[in-house]
Amino acid sequence: MDVFVIEGDEVEQGLTLLNVESPNRPLQAIIFVPADDGYQVEVNMDVQITPATALKHGVDHLFGTVSEAGRFPASRLVLIRSLQSEERASQFLSLGPVLKVVVDLAEAKSLEKIHSGPPCRARITVDKRRPIDLVLAEIGGSRSH
Repeated sequence: MDVFVIEGDEVEQGLTLLNVESPNRPLQAIIFVPADDGYQVEVNMDVQITPATALKHGVDHLFGTVSEAGRFPASRLVLIRSLQSEERASQFLSLGPVLKVVVDLAEAKSLEKIHSGPPCRARITVDKRRPIDLVLAEIGGSRSH
């Protein structure tokens, strides 16, 4: 459970007061992708995720698929709420605009050792081609010159 306000805080209607994580709900990863690259991301693309705590817990990679792909840069407030840290949100935004991407993680025994919160690296497969297709495209492109 994450609590976003403390006693005595003034709150407005619609403000998230706390976040309760259900143990029965599938685990998701929220990743932020630079806007320049993020517009290539689409729902159902394959994702490989490596949590920062992976080696400590004996986990190599987690796999999943994109369930939501942002189309507009994420606001500062979205980053603060997702990262639960103004400092980390500022670090992300200092690199330029980012898009929010939600990944549904595939069921795996290693998920039992992972908890929400750790930073992670993600590799999103935006295109799948056979290696021979790349070679043929290069050969075909060189003939037109």
